[in-house]
Amino acid sequence: MDVDLKEIGKRLQDIRKSLGLLQKDFAKELEISSSSLCDIEAGNLKPRFELIYSITKKFKVNILYLLHGEGDMFMPEEEKLFSRSDVLDKYRDWFKDFIYYFENSPVVRYAIMSFYFSYLTENEKLIKTDLDKHKPKKGEQK
Repeated sequence: MDVDLKEIGKRLQDIRKSLGLLQKDFAKELEISSSSLCDIEAGNLKPRFELIYSITKKFKVNILYLLHGEGDMFMPEEEKLFSRSDVLDKYRDWFKDFIYYFENSPVVRYAIMSFYFSYLTENEKLIKTDLDKHKPKKGEQK
């Protein structure tokens, strides 16, 4: 599925405005330049994974809304999310298909593993930081 940069930019602008932030303030929160944010909102620059991740984590933005315009702009509270069977049901068939293709197609398995390896290699620092943030404290159970 292709993503339309202009649409992502428009949704990002809508998110920013919904948060009541000016471009310069939103850019500062996201640790990017105002000109980069301006280019992304205009659909002239593709947002990097790290930026998308930061937006979804910091502001509880629904990644499906940001990338595809699906669902609510912001994530529901955690307890509401897991009590909604429609959210889980929506992806059940997708996961079944994913597992089937992964198990039965060497081409799919190779493509996924290649992506996974290069992603881990390119984002090692980001992943370590994320894992450290979510690591249980000593004596704490997950």
